[in-house]
Amino acid sequence: MNKLSLLVLLSALSLAVLPACQQQSKPATSTPTSDDGVVTVEGSEKDKAEIADVLIMEHSCFVDREIDCWTRLWSQKTDASWQKRRDDGTDIVYSGWNKVYPFAFNLMNNPESDTIFLVAEEVYRKPMTYFFLSEKDAVVEWWQFNGLPDKSRYQTSSERRVMTKEDGKWKVLQVISRWDIGEMLTPEMIQQYRQSGQIQ
Repeated sequence: MNKLSLLVLLSALSLAVLPACQQQSKPATSTPTSDDGVVTVEGSEKDKAEIADVLIMEHSCFVDREIDCWTRLWSQKTDASWQKRRDDGTDIVYSGWNKVYPFAFNLMNNPESDTIFLVAEEVYRKPMTYFFLSEKDAVVEWWQFNGLPDKSRYQTSSERRVMTKEDGKWKVLQVISRWDIGEMLTPEMIQQYRQSGQIQ
């Protein structure tokens, strides 16, 4: 089993095993192993910047309901997946591009059809932590604060993405999102975080 296949398997299990008590993001430094014990390599600042751009754009395309833009940023492989643990602790998983794409297409065209798949329009992120398995495979983790529709509160979530490079471009392979961790923040708390430079 190669490194990427192992990470795909471990990421599929991450909803069940990520410690609920975890509250702080890890620094984005050169780390010999990921949290799953997989040996990693040093990634370039260029790759980190490119991955961050892809992840921010992927969210923007989803919020703007631009399915073609969103699709171009995804790896359309059989091991693509979208996973979310809702704030009530229940899991939703779409495995395989043939399941991920219809889910995204239907949600973008019917955004109010099922609120369990809420994708916040306004989000703030703590700095991302990068784990590179090779020059073409990486895992990214960060803490995110998701604005509710009325902007009265921000739900904390733990985010993980498995990334792969295809034809020289980084693509999203897996989304793993946990909304059952951390506290609900007020707009005032978000403003304090922004002023102190803790979130972007």
